[in-house]
Formats: sequence, C-alpha cells, structure tokens
Amino acid sequence: MYLPLFTEAILRLGTGKRSMEELEDEIKLKTGGIRASTHVSTNHSNLEVTEEGLVFSGFALDNNIPDMFELLRTVLLETNFTQVSKLRTLVHGIASGFVNSLAESGHAYARTFAAAYLTPAAVCLKPALISDLCS
Repeated sequence: MYLPLFTEAILRLGTGKRSMEELEDEIKLKTGGIRASTHVSTNHSNLEVTEEGLVFSGFALDNNIPDMFELLRTVLLETNFTQVSKLRTLVHGIASGFVNSLAESGHAYARTFAAAYLTPAAVCLKPALISDLCS
C-alpha cells in the first residue's frame, strides 16, 4: 500500500546534504536516468501467494557506471523523509493525478477494479484510489 508512495518520494525529496534539484542535475549529467518502481507477482503454482518488492534501475555509459551506483546508493540511503511539507505536497499531487487519470481512462479503471478480485496480487496492483473507494 505504501510502496508506490515510497517509490515516488525517494526520487523527489533530496538528501540532508543535497537538494533534489542538485541530485537531478547529477543524475542527468552522469546517467540516462534512475527509476524506482514496485514489483508484484503471483506464485505460478499457488495464486494465493504473492510477492511484493522494489525495483531500482538505471542506465549509463560504461565509464559512468560507478557514478550511477553511487547515485543509487545516495538515493537509497540518504533520502530525507523528514520534510513533511514536501511529503504532503507529493501526496496531494499523486491524489490529484489519480483523479485526472480516472477521468481520462474510465475503461482502464473499470478493468483494473474488476481484475482486483481475481488474485491477491491484483489487489496490490489496483490504484490506491480504488482502495479508498472500497473502504
């Protein structure tokens, strides 16, 4: 439930020593991008067993790979999660994005909502907005 928020926040909050703008500039300079996302899968032989996790990825030229790993380390270990105002703004932005995407893609929303009851993994994949509506 909180992993998608974590993946959004970890790449937008900055660290105690550097602002996110400084990190973004270095990421653009040294890599082709760094990404954080969630992973949910269902066990192939038991649909009741799910696995959730985080995926961090990036790509860079060969000579910039050490810099990319250092940037990943910095983002993973030094992100400043104590900035409540930035977190609040981020959560409001995500909620606003859900509302906008709902209006633009009602069919995909209905399909996701219906699929959410097929397996436990699908429940994890449904948007947080659906969870709020079902509560």
